[in-house]
Amino acid sequence: LSMSAPGRIYRPQIPSIGMRVEERAAPSYAYQHAPEREQWSVQRAVLGKDGGRWLPARNPRRYAGEAFQAICAQMGMELPSPTIVEGQIPDAVMAVDIAQKESRPYYDIAKSMLKLSTNLTAEVIGLTASGAPTLRQSALALSQFAQAHGMRGAVVDHSGLSDQSRLTAGGLAMFMAWHHRNGLADLLKPKILRHKGKPMDGVDLRVKTGTLNFVSSLSGYLTYKDKSLGFAILTADMARREKVKGSENPRGAKGWEARSRSLQYAILRDWLGHLR
Repeated sequence: LSMSAPGRIYRPQIPSIGMRVEERAAPSYAYQHAPEREQWSVQRAVLGKDGGRWLPARNPRRYAGEAFQAICAQMGMELPSPTIVEGQIPDAVMAVDIAQKESRPYYDIAKSMLKLSTNLTAEVIGLTASGAPTLRQSALALSQFAQAHGMRGAVVDHSGLSDQSRLTAGGLAMFMAWHHRNGLADLLKPKILRHKGKPMDGVDLRVKTGTLNFVSSLSGYLTYKDKSLGFAILTADMARREKVKGSENPRGAKGWEARSRSLQYAILRDWLGHLR
């Protein structure tokens, strides 16, 4: 099967990306790369109700070129197959703007990204902010910036999807506290802190969650009256995570996450007692 690039109007096929559906227990996804073609295999059990599945494009330049070529063909314009040009664009190639669309303000994009956990947006924001040519170099710039503001450890991306990043809860809490003055709390999602099912009066809670299989984090700001606490709580069972690598929604992960979240909010209620 070839992959497609679905949009609101067009759904062009991408000939350089293929997918096979296989009956297997694990992994959920497997990937092979060849110079001219990406080949994915997907576990049948993880397909959606429509039999489809979102997958990342490992060669976005070719992906974009083939999608543009296919859309133009549907509009009656025959274009040659895309060619990837490394380095500086030759003088003979003239670029002409044919359309321009401005994005929403950065503040709105960042707030939406934090609310919906759109990982691709997080990576693009990070790369744009650092100006680095690669994701690893951009993550290094972020790590150096964060370390200068109290964080210990280092990250390897901007989305948090990799389990190769290493942070301390104390260092992340210091980072959150430092940036409270910069308005970071306003970007985070408001959350109601409850006790025995009832909302706790006078409490303002702003949080960002992070979830992987058998990994759960909660960071943000807990405010009561004129006192505010920047916090970070990291929980993980790395032994169980290692056993289910390559699986999606493994047995026991949902229950573990629910218990972890319950623990995190119990800790916040305990900390609230020190703010009152």
